[in-house]
Amino acid sequence: MNEITLQPDLQEFVEQKVRAGHYANASDLVNDILRLLRDHEDALMPTDPAELAELRRKIAAGIEQLDRGEGTTLNDESLEQFIEDVKSRGRERLRAKRPAG
Repeated sequence: MNEITLQPDLQEFVEQKVRAGHYANASDLVNDILRLLRDHEDALMPTDPAELAELRRKIAAGIEQLDRGEGTTLNDESLEQFIEDVKSRGRERLRAKRPAG
């Protein structure tokens, strides 16, 4: 696959990034974006059977905790902190999974 068609606004976005020197050409940008998408999907849903089994075990344990009333109620402030913590852990996981170089 060597040719793709972009919507006009996305074509302009690509051209702006290349003109600004962020990428040498459109192919470099598309490759970078696709790597990010792959890493994002890998972080969201593991494909390794052992990782998937561990994820299922953790989900089951969490559901059991909720059933026992061990959940945490969040207010606006604590929810914001919780979200930032999740983002931070996600970014760390992505960094750890990225190939070197």
